[in-house]
Amino acid sequence: MLAPMPRDESVDAFGMLKNSHRRLRERLLELTQAVSGPIDDAARNTIDDVLNFFGRAVVRHEADEEATLFPRLVGDLSLAPICARLAKEHAVQAELSEGLGYAFDARDDDTLRRLANDLRASYERHLACEEDELFPAAELLLDAGERALMLAEMDQRRGR
Repeated sequence: MLAPMPRDESVDAFGMLKNSHRRLRERLLELTQAVSGPIDDAARNTIDDVLNFFGRAVVRHEADEEATLFPRLVGDLSLAPICARLAKEHAVQAELSEGLGYAFDARDDDTLRRLANDLRASYERHLACEEDELFPAAELLLDAGERALMLAEMDQRRGR
C-alpha cells in the first residue's frame, strides 16, 4: 500500500474541501469526454478509473461534509436547510454513480452517456451552492479551533 501524500500544511479544512471539488470537476470532465464518442477500450479505462475515484475519494469527501462540516452548522437557522438539501443531493449523486457503474458493467453505452451527463450537471449545481453559499458562511461562523478540529477529523479519515 502506498503511503499517503503529505498534506500542504497551509491548507485548512475549507482548502481541502475546495481542492476536492477541483479534482471532482476534473474527473467529471474526463468522464463526460470519455462518453462523448465511441466507448472504446481507452474510454472504458477512463470510465473505470473515474468510477474508482468516486468509490474512494468522493465517498470520503462527502463524509467530510456530512460528518465533519454539516453537524457544526445545523444550529444556524440559515445554513441548516442548505446542509439538509446538500445531504439529499449526495444521496441522489450516489445513486447516479451506482447506476453509472451498472451501465458500465452492462456495456449500456446510451445509459452510460445519459448518467454521466446527469451526474456532471448535478455536481455542477451542487458544488456551486457549496462554494458560493455554504463555505463562505461557514468560514465566517467557525472559529480557528473548530476549523482545526475539522482538519484533524478529515486527516484521520485519510489515515494521516
